[in-house]
Amino acid sequence: MRALVTGGMSGIGAAVVTRLSKAGHDVVIWDQADGADHVLDVSDPAQVEAAMAATLAGGPAPEIVVVSAGIGHGGLIVDITPADWDRVIGVNLTGSWLTVKAAAKAMIAAKTGGSIVVVTSISGTIVDRMMAAYCVSKAGADMLVKVAAAELGAHRIRVNGVGPGATDTPLLKDAGLVPGWLDRLSDHAALGGIGTPDGVAQAVVALLDLEWVTGQILFADGGLANHSPMDVYGLMQQAFGATNA
Repeated sequence: MRALVTGGMSGIGAAVVTRLSKAGHDVVIWDQADGADHVLDVSDPAQVEAAMAATLAGGPAPEIVVVSAGIGHGGLIVDITPADWDRVIGVNLTGSWLTVKAAAKAMIAAKTGGSIVVVTSISGTIVDRMMAAYCVSKAGADMLVKVAAAELGAHRIRVNGVGPGATDTPLLKDAGLVPGWLDRLSDHAALGGIGTPDGVAQAVVALLDLEWVTGQILFADGGLANHSPMDVYGLMQQAFGATNA
């Protein structure tokens, strides 16, 4: 089966490519990095259309699509520049929409049906200060998944999302600049530690195959989003030391 993965040259996207390839799928990679099958900016409608045309010229319409291209951003609302805001929304939200649109049109024309998974984030649901642009882009991607699922189900196209938490990808490269932050994230995850690209990719590939599931957002975050900021138990441990309770 033919598959398309955006952002497939690094991080979660690369891990998805590895898993799909090992499963015997013919994987086409879209990315801005050299080495991709099609190098493009997913926020540009003309480039997305051209990439899909080239993809279809090289083989059948993809029946599996994973939308993993994305960028991070940090900054208070009062400090974000319009250019930065537009770039984050452009790649993470508009780029996801353009990819879903192009993939769905190809699937509908081919009458194959298919499965689409958009990599969103727990930050589309929970609130993070200094991450307004990123949070808004991922919240929009969550709703894109749900509306697309409702519209495309009649064509046997399933659309779902996977929301990672803190994951060891290039987006987390500056985390060490804030002393103790990664340790804090690790402590807050129910399973402990930081997620791996392959751990998230495992959830993506599993969701691709669920035939009676559409319009859902699956968190692959080790339980990080379940953590309450009140965290009375955590405060007690800090104050009085760990217990066996």
